[in-house]
Amino acid sequence: MVYRKWSEMTAADIQSTAQAGAIAVLPIGAIEQHGPHLPVGTDSLIGQACTETALAGTQTKETFLLLPHISYGLSVEHDGYAGTVTLSPQTVLSMLTEIGASVALAGIRHLIIVTGHGGNEHIIEVAAREIRRTHQLNVFCVELFRCIDGLGVSDDDIHAGQFETSVMLHLRPELVDESHIDEGLAASLERWAKLADHRTYTTQTWLTADVAVNGVVGAPHKATRTLGEDWLTRLSARLSQTLDVIAKTVNS
Repeated sequence: MVYRKWSEMTAADIQSTAQAGAIAVLPIGAIEQHGPHLPVGTDSLIGQACTETALAGTQTKETFLLLPHISYGLSVEHDGYAGTVTLSPQTVLSMLTEIGASVALAGIRHLIIVTGHGGNEHIIEVAAREIRRTHQLNVFCVELFRCIDGLGVSDDDIHAGQFETSVMLHLRPELVDESHIDEGLAASLERWAKLADHRTYTTQTWLTADVAVNGVVGAPHKATRTLGEDWLTRLSARLSQTLDVIAKTVNS
């Protein structure tokens, strides 16, 4: 494992490391409501912790350069909820493509964008193609919550539910207000099931208010700190493996 933080390096260090084949990693999260019990920075806190743990666990000899985490993302589905700070799709696209341009100017040839917020998924794919088309970078997109398949997380655990609550109980327990967790929040699962019935072959636009109970889509009352530690450890390990595969692919 070799990873360094972009913001802690000199310009000359970045240039020489880039010339040696370093791979840039850009984490992006969100600032948005997470029900009555989780902080608005949940996606960013989990994404940043997972990315740094994963980088520390990589086995490749290649060097990763960790760009500063972007806390703001595309959270328009949470409009109307206090605490949500969203950028527009146009702003996110411009921000990512301009960061990509700067990374390319530094001599980097490979960029990995890691999002800890599902709402960023499609916009980062558009940005990645633009960066590739305009600046010839190889760009990879990783959506963390697609990496939880097979970890025992319920498919209908969408937002501020068992997974995120468990991980936050492990990662930052002082930020979880357990007094506001009750089984009534899980009524959102019935609403989500109706929306998801036809999603096999179609995509339906939805807003959080369409399905959530008090901003939650899931069952946070089932969360435990033990589950959170296990899930975060295994999610980070999966991301490590993904980073190793990318490093082997681009520099083989």
